[in-house]
Amino acid sequence: MEKVRIYVEQITEGQVLLTDAQLAQFEQYYDMLIEKNKVMNLTAITDPTRWQGPAAILYRISRFVDSSAGLAALLALVGVLILVFVTLPLWAGTSRQWADRIPPWSVYRLLVGVSWLHTVATLMSVGQKPVDILAAMLADRSTTPYLRNILRRINNHVGRGSNLGDALEKTGLRWPSPELVEELQAYSNLPGFGEQIRAIAADWLTDGIALIVRAARALNIICILMVGGLVILMVTGITSIQQQIAIGIGG
Repeated sequence: MEKVRIYVEQITEGQVLLTDAQLAQFEQYYDMLIEKNKVMNLTAITDPTRWQGPAAILYRISRFVDSSAGLAALLALVGVLILVFVTLPLWAGTSRQWADRIPPWSVYRLLVGVSWLHTVATLMSVGQKPVDILAAMLADRSTTPYLRNILRRINNHVGRGSNLGDALEKTGLRWPSPELVEELQAYSNLPGFGEQIRAIAADWLTDGIALIVRAARALNIICILMVGGLVILMVTGITSIQQQIAIGIGG
């Protein structure tokens, strides 16, 4: 420190000449010292481990976020989200039947099912038979593993002579929805089913869009509540921290 003091005195007395670059470095160093001294070390005033209420919650959250466990939790969350979206078109089999009961798989199930029904209705209206339509879909390489697994089961029953509604019921999947399967069963044996199925598909397509809108609104409300809760926690936490600091200074 004595050498630094002597060097500063020599600069002040003009015994040492500084270049513009050195002057700029000194200015940056000065600004850094001022900025660092503005930051108050709260742990020197009060022990955060003894904080209570919202202040303690904020402190624990900050410690968790700043830890390796927090990073691991974030990576796990991102991984789960990626896994969910990847499994939508790829996951098939018995275990998928259970997942199809909950969002987002249930929404995907209905949308894929209604889209499939709309395609079938369009092809049937021009004279194609369900067995030929299913065979073409199964042969199409763009058909997802999820849909392919379902179409195989439907095709097994259609190939044995069942109508489309009964074939959907006999799969036991209740796909794409129990209500839609029941409606198709009711109309499958009636005259003009090829035209009726188009109306059913159009109605369910409208209902599917409405379902997405409702799900989006529900998600929006949940996000708003979460953000609101976070804001409340931040406000009460800052107030609580100020109180804890005041107690620490007073103590």
